[in-house]
Amino acid sequence: MPKYSLIYSCKNNKARLARLARRARLGKQEHILFIKTRAEHYPKLKKKILDIHPYDVPEIIVLPIIKGSQKYLDWITEETK
Repeated sequence: MPKYSLIYSCKNNKARLARLARRARLGKQEHILFIKTRAEHYPKLKKKILDIHPYDVPEIIVLPIIKGSQKYLDWITEETK
């Protein structure tokens, strides 16, 4: 069974994303990266991932939040301004 790593990143943290991509290129393990942000940030985020990811076709998917605690949803909104 492969090992998985849950990484949380918010806002526009390009430096951290680049470090994770470099680490992935150096090792043989795959890691799952969950990025929580608002839909309006997706186009720039997708472009950055495609620019730095070592795979030709990285898995990039968007999952909508159907429901959530209001405090948590407010926190995401505040952290991704």
